Parts: sequence; structure tokens; C-alpha cells
Amino acid sequence: MPVPLSTNRRRQRGYNQAEAIARQVAGRTGRLLAGGLRRVEETGAQVGRSGPERRAALAGAFAWPRGRPPAEVLLIDDVVTTGATLSECAQALRAAGSYQVHALAVALG
Repeated sequence: MPVPLSTNRRRQRGYNQAEAIARQVAGRTGRLLAGGLRRVEETGAQVGRSGPERRAALAGAFAWPRGRPPAEVLLIDDVVTTGATLSECAQALRAAGSYQVHALAVALG
């Protein structure tokens, strides 16, 4: 499952880089590419923010809006700096019913 971008950021870039990576991972592993996690808060760019600032900006930024998410999820993002984004995504998924959430990123920043 890719980490979702905000609507504005996706419009600017024209694609979600985490989704592009997730499609490759799903295709190579034969796993289903799941979606459904939503960014419900516009948080702005995280570049230049400290760890505590990132965690504060991302608090409550993600939600699973309907039904139950998959029981087990592999979250995929392009880069991990402080882990705040993946942590918030995992928290939203666990709150909605996922019991195991793992993460995969291409780079550490």
C-alpha cells in the first residue's frame, strides 16, 4: 500500500512516487496493490522541519475512511527521514483494524 500524497502535491507532481514503487513491488511479488488510505490533512512540505515539527504537522493527517483495511499491510514510501509519515500511516491503519503493519522505503534521508 503506497503512502498517499495530498491532492495538491499529486496535482503538482502528476503522480505519486510511492504508488509507482508499490506497483513495481506488487508486480514482482505477485501481491495485491491495496489502496484506501487517505491523507485527510494538507500538511505542506516536510523538508526543513525537525523530527518533532514533522510529527506535530502529520498528527491525524491520515485515515482509513471506510470499512476495514487489510489485516496485514506493507506500507511503501520513497524516502524515510524521521519516520513520522510512516508512523502516522501505521497508526491510522491499526486504528481502523489492521493488526500488522510493515514499512518499506527506497531511501533514507
